[in-house]
Amino acid sequence: MIALLLPGVAWLNLFGGLLTDKSHPGGDLTVASHNGGADNPDPVGTARALARSGADVLALEELAAEARRTYEE
Repeated sequence: MIALLLPGVAWLNLFGGLLTDKSHPGGDLTVASHNGGADNPDPVGTARALARSGADVLALEELAAEARRTYEE
């Protein structure tokens, strides 16, 4: 009986916590990603819109060298 229970208890000790729901309110994270390519006619407006988006993390990709300063500000 011990030979059967011991591995089960060990498994539950290691992985049993994964069986229950760990979600709870207040843990949301919002991420926004934007491709700021060189053909963007209004980088200032785009930067303002991204700042107003309310995202916790902004990921900017393929920024044109001349628009980089605008997004940094």
